[in-house]
Amino acid sequence: MLLSVPNEILNRVALEADSQTRRHLRSTCQLLRDVATPLVFESVNIDLSSMLHSSSAPIFLKSLNSGPKLAQHIIRLSLYLPTKFRLHPSWFALRESTLHSLDVLFLHAIPSMVSLKSLCWRSSGESGPNYAELVFELFGNLPLLSSLQIYNDGHWDIPLSPFRHIRHISYRGQRSSELITFLGYNPDIESIDAHVWCSGPDVDERGSISLLFSSLPTGTYSTVKTLSIGGEMFSELYACEIPKLISHLRHLESLTMHITIPDVFWDGLQEHGICLVSLTYYDPSLALLSYLSSYTGLRELSLNMLSASIDGNLHISSLLPTVITSNSSSLTTVHIEPHHGGAWCLDHPMLDALVLCRGLKSLHVCADETRVRVEENNVIDRILQASMTSWPNLWDLQIRVVPLADEAVKMATSQIHRRILALRFAPLPPERSRLQISTEFAAYAVKIHDRKNNIYAFEMQDLDYHGDKES
Repeated sequence: MLLSVPNEILNRVALEADSQTRRHLRSTCQLLRDVATPLVFESVNIDLSSMLHSSSAPIFLKSLNSGPKLAQHIIRLSLYLPTKFRLHPSWFALRESTLHSLDVLFLHAIPSMVSLKSLCWRSSGESGPNYAELVFELFGNLPLLSSLQIYNDGHWDIPLSPFRHIRHISYRGQRSSELITFLGYNPDIESIDAHVWCSGPDVDERGSISLLFSSLPTGTYSTVKTLSIGGEMFSELYACEIPKLISHLRHLESLTMHITIPDVFWDGLQEHGICLVSLTYYDPSLALLSYLSSYTGLRELSLNMLSASIDGNLHISSLLPTVITSNSSSLTTVHIEPHHGGAWCLDHPMLDALVLCRGLKSLHVCADETRVRVEENNVIDRILQASMTSWPNLWDLQIRVVPLADEAVKMATSQIHRRILALRFAPLPPERSRLQISTEFAAYAVKIHDRKNNIYAFEMQDLDYHGDKES
């Protein structure tokens, strides 16, 4: 009977099944095994350190390159290799007799990973295994590998040079000269996510963001579209470097920065017509908000204000509703999270602008104690009502209280909690099946249980710090 079922239906069954069901399908018959196997092995995690103590590890590693050749189905691979606390020799000096049998099986399987698109490498310790360079050279030759994630908790330069076809690089770890060299080999890279820490307290190790593009050949410019920078290593940007840096950011669409950027940078983006669709930044200025007001099409805006409100901030913050209003047709994410009360906290002008953003999916705002206490026309009541009526696609609403004295925060969060409980939650619109609300008091959810019969439920989930009676 199963043989008469069209392959399209069998593929659909396997596609809709969860990971455990797919594994069970593989053990039923050859037909379902063929259908489910590519889905089961499209994402694989290999930890050779733990495999040394597993009796099934040799069977699995052999199957990657022989028999069913499972390696050909791997699209995403997460890899952790054992740490060797000694310098590794050059790869051509290796002999298979010097390696553990599991290492040999793994090395032989890499060339068969012809479908691999994403590699996540995690490492620690003072040095890598003695075959690290060979591993990276084998991966570097794979035809479809375009995304590379490096999590380096150790103190050795991971050999990135063999990778010549990467389009997306994410590096988190200690200072690495290999990262700069790698970017020079890949002028066509589209996404850079670099959070690099100095290996010691020496301030002299810190450098400018422009170093990321310093190894590109003269006359060659980056085509990066997404740039995210963090950590102590790339923590400077000087005004004199900005014209040269802008030339590498001509295609920039998404920017995440955790350092202070000179105002001339935003002026440069505006002058060259570079329009961001996504921005995460922590120190908004008049130049930044003027830049964001100069175009439309912004989809994601996250501002995290660390400094306290001063007189100048009152004028700057007044531009924020203008930015939101002018981009109301495109904004899907708005996170405005000051660390102090006052100008940047949720108020009625800001909410009036947010209500116009019908496409909002994620909204994070902060309230201060003064506005929470208001009894008539309370801004918290308004935003809760808007979450049900004005934003049909909203699923994530976060309302935090700016840091105050502990008792003041507890009182303010309790008042927000009571207002949430007092809200008469209407049925969710057909476009969404849930709404998640979170505060420092608790996490709340409105969920559809039976759309046909219009049955939904409001649930108070995990208690947070100020909602925990023991605290």
